[in-house]
Amino acid sequence: MPYSPLSSSLGVSIAAFALVLALSACPKKDNPSSSDGAPAPGVAASSGASMSEAEKLNLYIKCYNRADGAFHRSLERYASWVKNMDTGPTGKESLIYGLYSVSGAEECQKAVSQAKGMSPAMPELEQAGAAYAASLGPLQTTLTEAHTYYDRESYKDDGFAKGKALHPTLIEQANTFMVASRRFSEALEEANDVLQLAELQRMEKEGGRDLIYFHRLTMIQAKELLRLLLREEVDTAKAGGKIDAFDKAIEEMEKAPGNKPVGWSSYKDGVEDFLKAAKELWRRQRDKTPYKSGEKMLMDGGSAWMVDGTPDKLLKKYNAMVDASNRLR
Repeated sequence: MPYSPLSSSLGVSIAAFALVLALSACPKKDNPSSSDGAPAPGVAASSGASMSEAEKLNLYIKCYNRADGAFHRSLERYASWVKNMDTGPTGKESLIYGLYSVSGAEECQKAVSQAKGMSPAMPELEQAGAAYAASLGPLQTTLTEAHTYYDRESYKDDGFAKGKALHPTLIEQANTFMVASRRFSEALEEANDVLQLAELQRMEKEGGRDLIYFHRLTMIQAKELLRLLLREEVDTAKAGGKIDAFDKAIEEMEKAPGNKPVGWSSYKDGVEDFLKAAKELWRRQRDKTPYKSGEKMLMDGGSAWMVDGTPDKLLKKYNAMVDASNRLR
């Protein structure tokens, strides 16, 4: 999903964030355990990936998970009532929600600083992490100031003067953050993919194609499929091949040896639901099937996830699958 400047389309940027955060949840322990709504887990180190490499990546993931969601949600709330993000609030809005308070910049900066001094060198991730951490401090200060201003309803006393004055700075800092967030999340995904594939190869070599192996394999394949189908220009032939491979992996997973952990049936249902949603979107893309008027109404009303063959439905099913995976015991 392409980046769009905050001043033009915050909604697109927020959708990109939701996708990235879900993708960051892919690295799994053999028996993952986390509460509902938990942030993306770290990378389990093994002989497939060096301990130092995994520890370093975990610090960057810690930074991202600590701050990114809160900062995006605060900006999204602001955009939900400011009708024109180019010009800012007017004081004539019928509903004034303000922003959510944020934190995490200091913890993120500390984690990034610690990771930078660790081996091995990971230049792209280090540069992206540094830019991301640098973008958080100024934005957190502005968001905190704006949150206090709107939460105390001080705009009723100054005729929205401070709200209007804060807006240009907020937008400039938010756009810097959005660019840094996207670059950082992409660098995290690339580094994470390398470690996951190494771990998958180790698992196959040492333990064969057992249930744990297929759990990891289906998570990796689902992420690849999600990326393909949510691109601006979709290679439907390539996506079709990935769907077939995912379908085959699910069938093999059913026959794989190994004890099923608690919550396995929910994970299996999540995988099946994701596969179905992927096929729906892929068919619509392949056949260039337009949305019907009723479907467009749902999409315009914020319920696109209810429409078959939409990116929103695919993303919702993917996130549900990740949640089910995180609950495995």
